[in-house]
Amino acid sequence: MQLNRLAGGVLAAICLVSGAFAQDAPQMMRVGMYKLKPGGAYGFQEALKVINKAAEAAGVPWRETWATTLFGEAGTYVTVSPVKNFAQFDGESAVAKMSPEDRAKYTTLMSNSVESAQFDLEEMRPAISLDSKRQGMPKLMRVMVVDVKPGKALEFEELIKGILPLYQKAGVKDYWVTRTVVGGKVSQYTLLLPFDSWAQMDSIPAGEKLLGSAVAYKQYLAKVAECVDSGETMVVRSLPELSYRKGM
Repeated sequence: MQLNRLAGGVLAAICLVSGAFAQDAPQMMRVGMYKLKPGGAYGFQEALKVINKAAEAAGVPWRETWATTLFGEAGTYVTVSPVKNFAQFDGESAVAKMSPEDRAKYTTLMSNSVESAQFDLEEMRPAISLDSKRQGMPKLMRVMVVDVKPGKALEFEELIKGILPLYQKAGVKDYWVTRTVVGGKVSQYTLLLPFDSWAQMDSIPAGEKLLGSAVAYKQYLAKVAECVDSGETMVVRSLPELSYRKGM
């Protein structure tokens, strides 16, 4: 799996999005995906502690960190931070505001631990999401990144709207959707399903069980084929020790 393939949504992955759907949520997030060098986990985590401290001092209200677990490319980390507007990028970054000593430490740690990195801007899509306003980061997140065919974004969003009531009926309270704005593929969406234990996944229906019958599922797949080029799935776990939220 190529790193930039999933960089768009993981989200919020990643983000990831647990904080983003709160009532004071931003409409956009900056998502960073990092593929680490072998043995680079410790150095990267130390670098995150440095940048988190600098970001909080610079006024960034929150940052979240996630990592792949069990399913997905090993050694992949995702960071998410809120974006109020594009104008905020005109000011100095948190790295630029670091002391010379901290900046040297941070850049050295990142250089020694990171094999590659990609950043993009994600836009929240509350109209095609389920949101219980849950507090705090979920422990785990299923992340599906979907490449929609050119000109088929509206059809894809209608498909998502159609399955939301089915998820609600099944007891799913949160199902978050973001769309890539800058930095990733055009018409790329990320579908995020948070959960707190693997056992919880056993109670979430899919396929025929979600759609109600084999016929309904076949019809649904036909509609998906009309508007989707490809999709990939991974699972990430939250890392509260490498995240922060002001006031919490």
